[in-house]
Amino acid sequence: MPTPPRASSRPPGPDPKAIAVDPGTLFRILFDFSPDPIEITDARGTILDVNPAFERVYGYSREQAIGQNAHLVASGKTSRETYRNLWESLNDPNTGTWTGEVVNRSRTGVEHPVRLTVVGVRDESGHLAYCLGIAADLLEARIWERQAIHADRLASLGQMAAGVAHELNTPLANVLLIAENVRRRSTDRELHERMNRLIEQAEAMARIVRGLLDFSRRRDAELAPIDLRGVVRTAIDFLKGKVGDGIEITVDLPPGPLTVWGNADQLRQVVNNLVLNASEALGGRGHVQVVARAEPRHYELRVIDDGPGIPPEIRPRIFEPFFTTKGERQGTGLGLAICHGLVTAHGGTIGFEETPGGGATFVVRLPRPERAAEPTGPAGPAETHSD
Repeated sequence: MPTPPRASSRPPGPDPKAIAVDPGTLFRILFDFSPDPIEITDARGTILDVNPAFERVYGYSREQAIGQNAHLVASGKTSRETYRNLWESLNDPNTGTWTGEVVNRSRTGVEHPVRLTVVGVRDESGHLAYCLGIAADLLEARIWERQAIHADRLASLGQMAAGVAHELNTPLANVLLIAENVRRRSTDRELHERMNRLIEQAEAMARIVRGLLDFSRRRDAELAPIDLRGVVRTAIDFLKGKVGDGIEITVDLPPGPLTVWGNADQLRQVVNNLVLNASEALGGRGHVQVVARAEPRHYELRVIDDGPGIPPEIRPRIFEPFFTTKGERQGTGLGLAICHGLVTAHGGTIGFEETPGGGATFVVRLPRPERAAEPTGPAGPAETHSD
C-alpha cells in the first residue's frame, strides 16, 4: 500500500517540475545573493570561489581570495583543536559536515565571530573533493549580548550601591563631625595636622558615597519634554571656572529645538561628566567641543577632545563601574558608568569613537519623541561660542 502524502502547512505553490531552472544556475543565484559569506575550497582548503558577501564582510576581492588557503580570514583566536575536528568530520564519510563557532578576521583587522557550517562534497570514488563553507556572522548578536549583560550588572550593582551608600552615610557624617570638633578644641599643631588628614580622607569617602547614590538613583526621576540645547547651555555655564584656564570649551548647537522626553537634571549630569572627563584627559591644556545635532531618528550629542585618546586595550572597560585610569584619590571610576546608566534609562545609547588626528569622541544618541510637546528647558538661538 502506498504511503499517503503528509499534510503540509506551507501554502500551495508552483509545481517544482514546472520551474525550468537549471540546478547549476539556481545554485549560482543562491550563492551570489546569500547574505552570509560563502566559500568553496578543494579538499586541501584552497579557495576556488567566494560570493559577494564574502568580499563585503572580509574586504578581499574574489580575485584576491581565489588560490589562497581558507585560513586567509583566520584570526588566530580559534584553537587548532577546532580546525582539527572540522577536517576530521569532513574526511569521515559517515559525517561529512561540521558546524561550530570560529573567529574570523577581515582584511582591515575587524574580528567576526561566526557560526561556520562546512559541507564536504565527494567524488564518484567517495573521496572528499570540495568543501562548501557558510559563515553566519555573530558580531551583532555578541554586541547585544554584552550590552544586555552589562545592563543587568549595572542594575544589580545599583541596588547594592544604594544600600551600601545609605549604611555608610551616618557613620561617615559622625566621623567628620567628631574630627572637626577635635580640631577646633585642640591647640596641638600635630593633632591639627592629623585631623586635617582624617577629614580629607573622610571627604574623599563622602564623594564616593555621593557617586554611589547618583549611580543608584538614575531611574528614579520624573520625565518631561525638554530642549537638549538648554541642557547643554546650563551644563557648560555650571562648568565655568571648574576646568583649568588652559581648557577651551566650544559649543555648537542648531537653531531649532532638540526636544527630548527626559529629565533635565540627569541629562545635565551626563554632559557635566563627559565634559569634565574630557577636560581631565587633556592634562590642563586643550580643546573640548560639544556638538548637538538632529538626525532623522534620534538626537545626537558629541563631546570631542583633542587629547591623547583612549588606548585600545581599555576601551571595552570604560563604562564599567569603578574602572579608572586616574591616579589614587583622583577619581572613583563612576562617571562614565553613571552616564551609561542615565542615557540607557532615557532609551538612548552612549559610545566611544576615535577622533581623527588624536583625541576621543563620546557620542550620546537620544530617541526623538513622535509627538514633541513644547520644551520646558531654556533654549536659545543657534550658537557657536567658547568659554
